[in-house]
Amino acid sequence: MIFYRMPIMMPTASSSPSAALANLSSPTAFTLPAELQAWGSCALQNDDWDFWPHASTPAAPSVGGAGWTSLPHLSHLTVTGADAVSFLQGQLTNDVALLPLNQAQWTGYCSPKGRLLATMLLWKTAGATDAESTVHLLADTGLVSNLIKRLRMYVLRAKATVSQTDDLILASWGNLAAITQHNSQPYQVSHPETGLQCLAMPLSGQLASSSLWVASQTALPALVSALQDTPCQASAVWRLALIGAGIAHIQAATQEAFVPQIVNYELIGGVNFKKGCYPGQEVVARSQYLGKLKRRMYRYATPPTRLSSTERAAISAGIDVWHTGETAQPVGRVVNVAATQRALAAPAAEPDSVAYELLLEIPTELHHQGGIELRLTAPVADAPTRRVALLPLELPYTVPNPTAA
Repeated sequence: MIFYRMPIMMPTASSSPSAALANLSSPTAFTLPAELQAWGSCALQNDDWDFWPHASTPAAPSVGGAGWTSLPHLSHLTVTGADAVSFLQGQLTNDVALLPLNQAQWTGYCSPKGRLLATMLLWKTAGATDAESTVHLLADTGLVSNLIKRLRMYVLRAKATVSQTDDLILASWGNLAAITQHNSQPYQVSHPETGLQCLAMPLSGQLASSSLWVASQTALPALVSALQDTPCQASAVWRLALIGAGIAHIQAATQEAFVPQIVNYELIGGVNFKKGCYPGQEVVARSQYLGKLKRRMYRYATPPTRLSSTERAAISAGIDVWHTGETAQPVGRVVNVAATQRALAAPAAEPDSVAYELLLEIPTELHHQGGIELRLTAPVADAPTRRVALLPLELPYTVPNPTAA
């Protein structure tokens, strides 16, 4: 099978510190703290996980490849108390007990049927006493309310308290030695200031030296000072990097749609098959040991295509994916998607063309066969359905192929 390498075209950065915040919105209720308002619209724009509708031309990467963005689609939860670790050990797909302090890992939270209710980044820090740890979780903001409610339902007599913080989540990358020197190992967590946590993220390309920041309201001035000379970028840059890394992000449109292995979660270290029971564990284990998974998650891209605003808005997580030889039924669905560019730099490109990168859940056999496409309903009545061919891209890990000899 032929794989195509497509460059990530950078969205336009808002570089003016005094840009206005007027007429901006995000998919969740989110108020930019006063310390960051001086940077203007770039801190709030492009927060929709599925669609980046703003910049009209791709911007060149900033000097040194450095940048930052806010991530209001992520929320910070904490689980505290003497039983915090043991409680989550019985709830999540990964091993919380064996995880060292200040080391992050991916984990999932499943329904009793083994379907992912949420995907999260988890780490532990020292608690109030030597016998306690505080467990931190980063999860999709749109899922947090129900996630907290569900976890609290299972606390019962355990000494564990599940809470949501008002911390701000940011990402930074590139030549930022002054603020990234605290971390040297992938997923290591450091604490450069009180109330400020920095997670080293092992991504690639321009975002190879990247960090996630969890900043309390009191720690924001220190983070603002560190980032003040760094250009703000659209959050699409960060989301594209996660798609390129093959890291699935469960949101409302894909909740309870996949067992962890279908979105390759064990391939990024998000599932421990040796730990004890948790909701859905029997289904997850059966999928691993008692058969070959015939569906997996793969990375694809659309060619630059001129689409209407209705068609662009339709390309989102959870929509159906089709095969050229199948007219009656879809063959899979979109897990995550992000726009890569609104217009190409090449003179021959149409001025309003747009391209996307996607993570798709489809049958392994059809992936290797080819012919995967999107089908978009035309904005005009009685117009033919728009078919958009999808091109396979590489993932940084090897996806098992049960059909291979």
